[in-house]
Amino acid sequence: MTFRLLTAASAMAIALSIGGAAAAQTAGSPPFDARRGVFTFAAGLERSLPAVVQVTTLSSAGGPTTGETEPKPLMGGSGVIIDAAQGIIVTNNHVVDGGQKFTVDMTDGRLFDAVLIGADKATDIAVLKIEATGLNQVEIASSDNLRSGDLAFAVGYPLGLDQTLTMGVISGLNRSGMGDAVEDYIQTDAAVNSGNSGGPLLDSRGRLIGINTSILSGGFGGGNDGIAFAVPTRIM
Repeated sequence: MTFRLLTAASAMAIALSIGGAAAAQTAGSPPFDARRGVFTFAAGLERSLPAVVQVTTLSSAGGPTTGETEPKPLMGGSGVIIDAAQGIIVTNNHVVDGGQKFTVDMTDGRLFDAVLIGADKATDIAVLKIEATGLNQVEIASSDNLRSGDLAFAVGYPLGLDQTLTMGVISGLNRSGMGDAVEDYIQTDAAVNSGNSGGPLLDSRGRLIGINTSILSGGFGGGNDGIAFAVPTRIM
């Protein structure tokens, strides 16, 4: 009797183990959209895309003596809303540096004036605030849990284009040697170009893991060579 009970218990344990392994394999598989018949990460990413904005930095008007009466664009970049209720947007310091006026374009077509409420050159992070309702915000994940080989998605407004999403992997962690005061960068091969600065680096669930800040380029045009760096959320 004892032997039979042990055998039954062992069989149940084996069955549960096999079932658990199958469930784990299913859970770890790329998301599959049965209706369209494709593997996709769109569901998680689409929740975050409305939180990614275009940031424009303008100079102050020169005044009558210069003949300039309207502010002129100095820099264009990207940003991401991290607090919808308060209208808080994170971007790069180098995107807003030297500006006197800032505007934020939303994915729904709305345009807002923004106020610079904080900037840190050492980490290349700046914070803008807008007065608006009906905003979306991104979920923030801990960058401490990242591993090389994880999928990564860069979102922004590169080279004058509308919002653009590119995919790559985490190529390395704790990168330094770029000459900045605080260096603890995430390296990715997701395509990042001029205009992506200040935009989010997202994980495969659409959560914020870093702020895209720079690229390393060996070409004459200074374009993307598959080596980009992001400020991790742990020091954001």
